Amino acid sequence: MIREFVQRALLAGLVLLGHAGAAEVKPFPLAGGTALLERADNSAGVLFRAFRPNRATGRWDVDVVVTNGSAKSLRLPLVLRFEAAAGVEPSIAGATADAEGKLFLDLSAQAGRVELAPGASLPGFTLALGNGQIRPQVQTALYSSPAAVPATLALVRTLTPEGLPLAGVAAVELGLEVPKTVTSARGGWLSLELRSGVRGWRFEFPGHEPVVRLATGLRLGAVNELPSVRPVAASSDPTLRFPVGALPAPVPAGWSPAAVVRGGAGAQSLAFSPTLPTGQLALLAQWDERELAWRAVRQFTADGQPTVAVEFPAPGLFAVLVADTVPVAPRLPEPGELVGGAVSAVEPATLSATGRVNPGSAAASREAGRVTAAATVEVTSSAGPIGSGFTFPAQVTEEYRLRDGSRRQLPAYTVQFPAFRVPGSAANAPAVAEFSLRPFQLLAGEELA
Repeated sequence: MIREFVQRALLAGLVLLGHAGAAEVKPFPLAGGTALLERADNSAGVLFRAFRPNRATGRWDVDVVVTNGSAKSLRLPLVLRFEAAAGVEPSIAGATADAEGKLFLDLSAQAGRVELAPGASLPGFTLALGNGQIRPQVQTALYSSPAAVPATLALVRTLTPEGLPLAGVAAVELGLEVPKTVTSARGGWLSLELRSGVRGWRFEFPGHEPVVRLATGLRLGAVNELPSVRPVAASSDPTLRFPVGALPAPVPAGWSPAAVVRGGAGAQSLAFSPTLPTGQLALLAQWDERELAWRAVRQFTADGQPTVAVEFPAPGLFAVLVADTVPVAPRLPEPGELVGGAVSAVEPATLSATGRVNPGSAAASREAGRVTAAATVEVTSSAGPIGSGFTFPAQVTEEYRLRDGSRRQLPAYTVQFPAFRVPGSAANAPAVAEFSLRPFQLLAGEELA
């Protein structure tokens, strides 16, 4: 059912910094091609804080805050270039060399919008660099897209929870007072234009929970593909649990969701799958509809039990998040703070993936539930650990051999999946994606060979 997994990595997080400089333009090799970006002035600033050694990686983990103090918006892509860097060996996590041999980081996905407005700041995030012993010394410059750019499009496919095309899903723009709405047609495909001020889209389908996709990391002037949307049926249960393969809102890079639920105010009992190991530090967070980000509620330590009692401060969407320890450990926010991500990147050529379904086979049936499987994909890199939030595309093909001797092969299609590290797993453990899968056509046993 799953024949080929395409090896392509999307940047799981980003960073941002600023430095003085004239309006010079430089080429940067980014995903999808080379981009000519303009250097920002010295009003775009960055703050490094809380340098701390990560014993699991042997590097420094440092929290980064970026603010646009200039008088003009900084449009994506945003790139942080290290003009000079000492004490950063053996590496800067996620960095790539440009044509002049200078290291740089693509910061676009951290922005969460099409541009960084004057006076605005990026959500805090964590960067890994150096050897955890010698304090790094860096000089940086920030580059952004020139004002005049072609139209930017986002392509997304709306699917049922089992992975079949779903028509009639409305995509509503987020961030505008008068948003535009478009609806998916047959096949479930939607083409969305990233207009100025749009921070993302909310996907709505009658009788189902809404799904949010952010305009993070989209390449301006290009056609981008968003992670597939799988709305979950609404429920009257006090606590509605979402499967990892159908999350209603994106989880920051560097964090793994142990549980994502929609619940009312008051005491609730949350179940984990798998059970969090004893002593595992976890974070209860609530989705902030205005900020389009997760906000920390409280920290707690797991006791090895499959459930935990929590107190929801108000009705809403909640998640139990566990921070990665490798390749980068994001900062654990205090209650009330927004949850920031981490910077991590993977070279596509280093990737390998294995997939399996459970059950591995089933008798043909016209009942969808009898031929629906739980699919798992494990992704590893020969270059080292992959951080949570890594997104990859998978190609799905279907072929039917009929009793009359004919073959019926449906067109292949790709879907985007996020992969996460299992809490408490070893440093060399894979990033795992889980989702449901079933045949597009439901045929009886007497029809199939």
